[in-house]
Amino acid sequence: MDATQAMAQLEKLGTEQTRKTYRRHGYVEPMYGVLFGDLNALKKKIKKDHALALALWKTGNADARIFATMVADPQALDAATVEKWARESNFRALTDYVGGIAGASPDAVSLAAQWAKSKDPKLRRTAGGIVVSRLRDGAEVPAPLLRSMLEDIEKRIHTEENWTRYSMMYGLIAIGSYEPSLTADAIAAARRIGKVEFDPGETACKMPDPVPYIHKTVAHLKKRGKAK
Repeated sequence: MDATQAMAQLEKLGTEQTRKTYRRHGYVEPMYGVLFGDLNALKKKIKKDHALALALWKTGNADARIFATMVADPQALDAATVEKWARESNFRALTDYVGGIAGASPDAVSLAAQWAKSKDPKLRRTAGGIVVSRLRDGAEVPAPLLRSMLEDIEKRIHTEENWTRYSMMYGLIAIGSYEPSLTADAIAAARRIGKVEFDPGETACKMPDPVPYIHKTVAHLKKRGKAK
């Protein structure tokens, strides 16, 4: 499937109702409004096609760019492409998806370390996405980097932009849940942080309560035999 065919498929799958929902979540035009269930079904047919991913990204279409992160080959993602995608991401879901695919790229750890304290909020958020995805996948993340990010979350979370605060809280939860050596530190940080203001807008999103969330995730991982 080439980019023209893929775009035709995406356009066919899009609906105005889904576009309305995505707008509430910060998506920007142009977009078709394709449900993630449909994107995943199409992904199963294509699997990995890095050339297609690069072509879809160039379209600037929101659905196409999300789908690009789903069919890209992370091992073929060089640092320059990851940075380009991170900087060009123009809504929060896309930034998160870029962080997710970048988490499996060859330069993942070095990029996360480099961007964790960047002045560019997109790069900081991508760094968080890289780390969270690696933790969830059981991939290595150096403990000093995790500790530094945990300290940075505690320091900045109350002064960051609304949705960045939301992402940072999930970053804290991931560090506490998936890195046993920092579970106690993450819980202590969460208690010091206290309540974090969050405006969900027209969405159903809620700021998670980190301490019970961490305890629940750790218990779940132990039950499944996946804890470190």
